[in-house]
Amino acid sequence: MTATALAEVMRPLEAEGAEGAESLVTEAAGVVRVRDRSGALVFEFDANSGRSVLYVAAGDLEIRVPEGAVKMSARDGVSIDSEGSVDIAAQHAVKLVSRGLEGAPGSSVVLDPRGTAVATPRLDARAHTAEVSVGEARVLARSLHTAVETARQVAGVVEVQASRIVERAKNVYREVEELSQTRAGRIRVVALTTYHLLGKRTLLKAEEDMKIRGEKIHLG
Repeated sequence: MTATALAEVMRPLEAEGAEGAESLVTEAAGVVRVRDRSGALVFEFDANSGRSVLYVAAGDLEIRVPEGAVKMSARDGVSIDSEGSVDIAAQHAVKLVSRGLEGAPGSSVVLDPRGTAVATPRLDARAHTAEVSVGEARVLARSLHTAVETARQVAGVVEVQASRIVERAKNVYREVEELSQTRAGRIRVVALTTYHLLGKRTLLKAEEDMKIRGEKIHLG
């Protein structure tokens, strides 16, 4: 729509106005501006750039559709900017969907009364401080990598089931207040320098053979 055509569409506003109505719609250099009776700008259309702007100088702008839906579609994107807060509320669900390009998987976030579902090929979360409080948590992963400077765990019961456990550390210290028990098919301890076994009472028992080998053996 050209500026001239838009101005012709807006001309009936002049006829409906009272004294001074001829200044409601103005056109200059391809720009059509519509003002209210106080002179405040209400609508502006720039035919050179194809840009249309609706102004609300004071008060609120509200759109109500008692029966039906509101849809917005834009080729180059939709932007919402506010100095205050942006609230989105729905009775049933709120969905955020990013469709993938050229067959690539997309991402989605769904909030409904049952909970929140996130589906995405990659999740990247960064925070200076994070706190998570859940009643029950499950993590399923093909591979899990963690890197922390200090880790502290407090738990009533810790149970680990694995085909193989490999631990590498410079120093390992374990303190058990009551009983420390290891049950295994075979146990092998290899010390490169010295092996110390200290206890108030020490009991070594073998159901079959017991062998002690050493260049020197001191008893007593």
